[in-house]
Amino acid sequence: MDIAYNFEKSKDTDEIHIFQGTYSKLKVTYRQDTKSICKKKDAVKAERIPDTECLNESQARYTAAHLGRTVCGKCVKSLYKTEKD
Repeated sequence: MDIAYNFEKSKDTDEIHIFQGTYSKLKVTYRQDTKSICKKKDAVKAERIPDTECLNESQARYTAAHLGRTVCGKCVKSLYKTEKD
């Protein structure tokens, strides 16, 4: 199982949060966590952004940079987290 990321926009605030999940290449399945990485947003209260599903870490970093300031800073920080954090 590989780690994969989705970007979803809050229906209330238009802020974008990152959700982490697992992806199985063998079964071609994806399972997403119910809370965003920062734990502030439930998946039920957010809508998926097209073309931002099942991304690897490098793709997620690129997507976060491309989307800009609308992405939750705490979620983005987790993509660059070091062992000391």
